[in-house]
Amino acid sequence: MGRSATASYRQLMALTEQRDDPDDRPAAAIPTKVKVQRFFAKHLTKPGPHRWMYSATGGLIGGRLPGVQPRVLLLTTTGRVTGKRRTTPVVYFEIGDRVVVVGTNSGADHDPQWTRNLDADPRATIQTGRSFRQVRSRRTTGDERAWLWEEIVAIHPLFATYEEDTDRDLPVMVLVRVGARRPSRPGQDGAVHRPTA
Repeated sequence: MGRSATASYRQLMALTEQRDDPDDRPAAAIPTKVKVQRFFAKHLTKPGPHRWMYSATGGLIGGRLPGVQPRVLLLTTTGRVTGKRRTTPVVYFEIGDRVVVVGTNSGADHDPQWTRNLDADPRATIQTGRSFRQVRSRRTTGDERAWLWEEIVAIHPLFATYEEDTDRDLPVMVLVRVGARRPSRPGQDGAVHRPTA
């Protein structure tokens, strides 16, 4: 095991050994469960190994992160500088009739490259399990973004901690299947549909 992997393993073990006793931690402390979820989200979504395992197993490995309710898809975009195809594992949400992804970048102060690629060329391919779909993306704004963000945080509160870590507005992107009808407006279908694949 390499030095960085060993350090990451020790970090995880330290987190899992902690206790969420309100008397033993400051009020502002992040709960241990959230820390562990953030650890997995950061260290187990490295594009290379994760992409390979997901592709090889049709999402049986890599399709869901430990302790994380939403599933993961593989998003293939076109590099805005190189023009090469880039595939990235991304957590996704099914909200109403939308497939939604968020450019958290683990709370960093800049958007992830895949969101910049989609801004330059909204055409993309997604793999969910063993299914492939051609999609077009759009960055949501205003009331639609606010409505989707509320649903996302309700499904997976970890995403609220990412927003607290940065001053930027996290990109909330809708992926629409090519040839599909336009998604309904907020309020027409507010049901939250759990990912199935």
